[in-house]
Amino acid sequence: MFTKSTIAGAAALLAAPVVVIAAVLIQPTLSGDASTQVTALTSHRQAMITGMTLSIIALVLLIAGTLWLALALAPQAPRLAVAGAVLGVFGALAVLLAGFLPAVRTLRTATRPHPVAEPAPAIAVS
Repeated sequence: MFTKSTIAGAAALLAAPVVVIAAVLIQPTLSGDASTQVTALTSHRQAMITGMTLSIIALVLLIAGTLWLALALAPQAPRLAVAGAVLGVFGALAVLLAGFLPAVRTLRTATRPHPVAEPAPAIAVS
């Protein structure tokens, strides 16, 4: 029969894409127009946070599944298992950061208070 680690690793690899699909469906659509994007992100802030959280959960599941697969294959091909684990983990992190960092940067810009302009000094007329 299957061991607990085999079931957990396979379940992580199967659950990660499902969680990614849920995250993509929840997040508001990002557009190329900055003003439209900021408006969408500020009006749907909770959806954006939920989508980002689901993306991070999916990343953890994908990394756990990738490491399980590398450990399962290590007795037969140790060098290939290490290479696959390194490429899989760093590839997953790169994909997440490529989509995550611009969204965070946009949210920070959208929620930052606008500077208040100081009134012009009064000019004394004599």
